[in-house]
Amino acid sequence: MGSYFRGMLKQEWINSLPRLNTSLDSDIRSILKFSYDALDDEDKYLFIHIACFFSSEKIHKVEEHLAKKFLEVRQRLNVLAEKSLISIESGYIKMHSLLQKLGLEIVCKQSTHEP
Repeated sequence: MGSYFRGMLKQEWINSLPRLNTSLDSDIRSILKFSYDALDDEDKYLFIHIACFFSSEKIHKVEEHLAKKFLEVRQRLNVLAEKSLISIESGYIKMHSLLQKLGLEIVCKQSTHEP
């Protein structure tokens, strides 16, 4: 995000904030996608699951639901949190709306290529 704001005046920052909270413009999308692309395949799959089904869900419920799909669910959640793709707050998994949008876009793209 820092590179997005670099060179902007303070007023441009202020004017950009509402749009940043709701719009996944190409600069922001590429930054978020870069973080996603750096994940291993299992962590990518977990990211997609959270984006589609588990944002703002209790962490123990997520672990219960995904224990059969993923080995070491908690460790993988910690990886996503360390990379700031999710946050874990008061026993809940949180994902920013722009990251959720990215996850949904990825799923939509994949579903057009895979039946």
